Amino acid sequence: MGFTKPLNRTSRLRIDMTGYQYVSLFLVFFSAVAGSPLYQQQHVPVADRVVDLLTRMNIQEKINELHLVHDHAPFLDVYVANKTGLGGIKMAALHGSDPLSVVKARNEAQQRLMNSSRLGIPTMFVQESLHSGTTAGTIFPMPCLMGSSWNPDLIQQAYDVIARETRALGADLAYAPVLQLFTDPRFGRTQEGFSEDPFVVSVLGAAATKGLQGGITGGPLAYLDQDHVTSLGKHYAAYGRTEGGLNASPADMNERTLREVYLKPWKAFAQAGGRGAMPAHNTINNIPCHSNVWLLDTVFRGEFGIEYGVTISDCNDIGVLVDYRAAANLSQAAALGAIAGVDLDLMCGSDVDKFSYVHLMEALKEGLVNETTIDRRVMDVLAAKFAAGLFDSPLTNESLQNELNNATRRQLALSLAEEGIVLVQNNGTLPVQQDNLKKVPSYDA
Repeated sequence: MGFTKPLNRTSRLRIDMTGYQYVSLFLVFFSAVAGSPLYQQQHVPVADRVVDLLTRMNIQEKINELHLVHDHAPFLDVYVANKTGLGGIKMAALHGSDPLSVVKARNEAQQRLMNSSRLGIPTMFVQESLHSGTTAGTIFPMPCLMGSSWNPDLIQQAYDVIARETRALGADLAYAPVLQLFTDPRFGRTQEGFSEDPFVVSVLGAAATKGLQGGITGGPLAYLDQDHVTSLGKHYAAYGRTEGGLNASPADMNERTLREVYLKPWKAFAQAGGRGAMPAHNTINNIPCHSNVWLLDTVFRGEFGIEYGVTISDCNDIGVLVDYRAAANLSQAAALGAIAGVDLDLMCGSDVDKFSYVHLMEALKEGLVNETTIDRRVMDVLAAKFAAGLFDSPLTNESLQNELNNATRRQLALSLAEEGIVLVQNNGTLPVQQDNLKKVPSYDA
């Protein structure tokens, strides 16, 4: 970013990463005494389980933990055959009108991946949970209408339901809440956000975060209960402020505006216990969010205190660093993403060669990134998996489907919709009379 001198967190990270090598000797000894690997013991602190497992992993297993496939179907057999695990699966390809079949497919994929993995590492399942956990569940109003309710308590209740129904579908991480401010009405995704006001988005975003995570505010290393999910906010940052109101166009501003307006909801998100972020498509002052060390490491993990919070790229956006001319090829892009702090590469499409973190091994061999950086990224992913209970309860209970979209939850959705209704007084403007219209210039005139 270049606004201010980055926090000196490198030395502390180096101590952490070398320190775990010594700690691991004790952990391995303790595991042998206890009779099972420490990472498999349910009541051990998350941090200890992460370190224990990381020391047992080879480099390919580590890199695979940073892969998140948008559609598992073309790749599941490949990852099973490779026996080196898979970081995560986005549940887009598992959507359907029959939630039970979705859960069965999810559990089957999980079992195959765990059984083929040398260390039995489960995969993470992520889900878009903007205003519902599943198309077969309770559908709440879009966030723009939720924002008009000005009712944080009701919004927290709504996202508590969204979390439960996201879990019932089989996902353990939710892409929610959306924390960007839509200060340009031309932006095409304004329905996704609560407001254009930083205070409103801060308060309602924090309420949504508490609902999704069951009010647990202990940070990424605190265990979640089995009814709630990891809250991953998006899009970080200044996404609704781009030039011309266009998706992914540049967002240029001074540091004071960025901090006091566009980053304000993210600080509230962190204080509410938020655990992760999806970097935005755009650049901020010519630096892509997916390679912005200042934004992801200095501010998000350092100043906001979301150490070990998980970050997930938007679709193929690490590879877009090549399009931004920030990287010459995908191995350079992968190195930049990992160094900046992007943990998981969301790989969309079916062309494996276009997926950036597939090229991390090349980047490692070329000296563009070191294994310490890769270890740091893997620790975030493993922390999210342990905290969500995936190692202890990797399969979704099929009976949870019975609670989807019940009468109580539908009434909550209706109440929120009613509170968000805005009445506009008609002062004679409607209906519009054609004779009263004035000609305006158009772009294609």
